[in-house]
Amino acid sequence: MNEKQYLSRISQLENEIEYLHGLLDDAGISYKREAKELDDLSPDRNLAFEEDQGARILPVTITKQHIQYYYYLFKGRNDVYSKRSGKANKKTGKHGYYTQCWNFWKDGICPKKNNSQFNCGECWNQRYKELTGQVLYEHLIGAKEDASDVIGLYPMFPDETVNFLVFDFDCHDDKIGGDDGANLDQDWMTEVNAFRKICENNDVPVLVERSRSGKGAHIWMFFEKPILAVTARKFGTALLTKGAESVNMRNFMYYDRMLPAQDHIPINTKTGKPGLGNLVALPLQGQALKYGNSAFIDENWNAYPNQWDCLKEVKKLSSETVEERIKEWSAEGILGVLSNEFEANSESSNDTKPWDKAKHPLHKEDVSSIVEIVIADKVYINTKNMKPRMQNALRRMAAFSNPDFYKKAAMGLSTKGIPRIVFCGYDDSGYICIPRALLDSVVDRFNEVDIPFSLTDNRCTGTPLDVSFNGTLYEEQMRGASTILEHDNGILAATTSFGKTVVGAYMIAQRKTNTLILVHNTEIQKNWIEDLTKFLDINAELPEYKTKTGR
Repeated sequence: MNEKQYLSRISQLENEIEYLHGLLDDAGISYKREAKELDDLSPDRNLAFEEDQGARILPVTITKQHIQYYYYLFKGRNDVYSKRSGKANKKTGKHGYYTQCWNFWKDGICPKKNNSQFNCGECWNQRYKELTGQVLYEHLIGAKEDASDVIGLYPMFPDETVNFLVFDFDCHDDKIGGDDGANLDQDWMTEVNAFRKICENNDVPVLVERSRSGKGAHIWMFFEKPILAVTARKFGTALLTKGAESVNMRNFMYYDRMLPAQDHIPINTKTGKPGLGNLVALPLQGQALKYGNSAFIDENWNAYPNQWDCLKEVKKLSSETVEERIKEWSAEGILGVLSNEFEANSESSNDTKPWDKAKHPLHKEDVSSIVEIVIADKVYINTKNMKPRMQNALRRMAAFSNPDFYKKAAMGLSTKGIPRIVFCGYDDSGYICIPRALLDSVVDRFNEVDIPFSLTDNRCTGTPLDVSFNGTLYEEQMRGASTILEHDNGILAATTSFGKTVVGAYMIAQRKTNTLILVHNTEIQKNWIEDLTKFLDINAELPEYKTKTGR
């Protein structure tokens, strides 16, 4: 064959491979392939990933110089530290980290000896152990098979400065996470790949560490000198907001993954004493490293053979760069444009007035075909041939900053488990799924920038109902009902005794279709039944529902 025939054959084979990949994807069968998209970089799909990660790592004799450089890079508080427990908690089956104290379990001094539920943060006899070179040496050697020599570092100093910022992709939800923060799904890998790409696109040097469980990750970024924790967290937040312009971010959990998780040192509400803040497990744990975990990895999730060379090559961010990037990336607010109907975001850096809120920017060039929109139980928007910037803008239309988060943060209380951004949507099978109330806004945004779209209505039309209204509405009731009836969705917010159930009965008579009414207690249920019976004339047989019996 000549060159032209070879190229034609290669093209034919590539098309056949893509077709076979499509069949495997449709059948939900996992396989490995050459990484072309971010999702393909994950170990379960990446041909470049090596199974025996421990064998990749070169053994190193730990010296005093190693320990000094290690603490220079991962510098946190040295007047206190935590260690991983060698035994799992009997109730949860998971290992925790415990602050090291000279008075631990001493008779008459340590309250925990007589009350295992006692919180060490409330103890007046605290006498913390200092973090020494010997402790770090034991962490790096990993001589203890139960990993009880693993160190947890407190990154925030008493003056509220930090030397590094960590994005934690472990799962710390006790209900759904495994031991040592292990994730039980694969979504976290996609998040790590996406955030690494964000950092790469915006020239932010980072190190990616696979966690000790092997099913989680930490992404580290370092500063040339200590900066305020609030500034470091603003930088991380602004980086995510900037990254949404170029990398697909399917959720807003990224904003809750930063360590430290607080802008300021938390205050114990019972004692009034300053707390310690979050701890972070240090990398290069001796035991875990044997299996290629607690190790720094490349974009193919392979551990770097020489972990120490990797550490020495990492670059640090100057405080000037941090401040400049925050200012540059926060033109529309530190969190970007969200669907806030109120200003709960205390981090907002612009002067947008309540009556002049920024719109979610859409760009015609971000989509190369007609956008398919399907209305069913939600609004489903097909993301095929749609760039990440536009996908993220659509998701942001269904997201708002959480007032509860900022209330707790302002009071110095824990925000664990409270998301900074509430997202009322999700992604499913190539579609962005958002509430139906946003349909008009989506259509308006598309029309404003001349984006072509198709609209398919798959909503349940209900059963026609022969019903009439037996009554007369007051003027204000009629005004509210008439306004809502002009739309497919609406909310009637009115004071007590306004007659909202009567208005509801009137609208049922106007729509003339069977209607589902949901209430939160039996008293309101009785009110609805009474008003519907009084104000509606229904010429139809009521359906009978029978509860299934037996097993």
